[in-house]
Amino acid sequence: MRTQLTGDGGAPPLIYDEEALDGLTDILGALDSKLRIRILLALRQREHVVHELVVALGKSQPLISQHLRVLKRVGIVESERSGREVVYRINSETAVSIIDTAAEAVAEIQAAADSPAGDDAGPAARDDLAVKRRHQNDQHQNDQQRDEQHGSDRGAAAFLGPDDRAPEPGLTPSTPTPPEPGAR
Repeated sequence: MRTQLTGDGGAPPLIYDEEALDGLTDILGALDSKLRIRILLALRQREHVVHELVVALGKSQPLISQHLRVLKRVGIVESERSGREVVYRINSETAVSIIDTAAEAVAEIQAAADSPAGDDAGPAARDDLAVKRRHQNDQHQNDQQRDEQHGSDRGAAAFLGPDDRAPEPGLTPSTPTPPEPGAR
């Protein structure tokens, strides 16, 4: 079964078969960890053995080894035994370049979100929900400032004593009174 993903603008549609999509999700899944990204950035500089990564990243040896196994299983990292140690290196620079592309996307999205709303603003700035949230946050801050300056009675609860009547008796629960002893 083939899955079709459309290209952008005038680009031809991209077509991936299920096996290719499985590979994509495996690679993206392997990159779904801050620690694995840090490991890849360290390996991008040079080859490392596990204990070097343990020291450099400040994590335990079993944890580093577990993450290296994930990266090796999908083929991003390869290893080679050298005496008693195993040396790890990048096997796919292209897969590691996804980190750079994702970092660029994050910067682009943040810049769009930080720009003022308008026709020339990015999609995040034009998002109605984002505008509504900004408005609610501004309103909340204004309310807090007003309350600090003038005092607030918000959150105060009314206490009704046993003889007080609630303003709307139809909404007040009532408990039947038990009969007097000996009365039938």
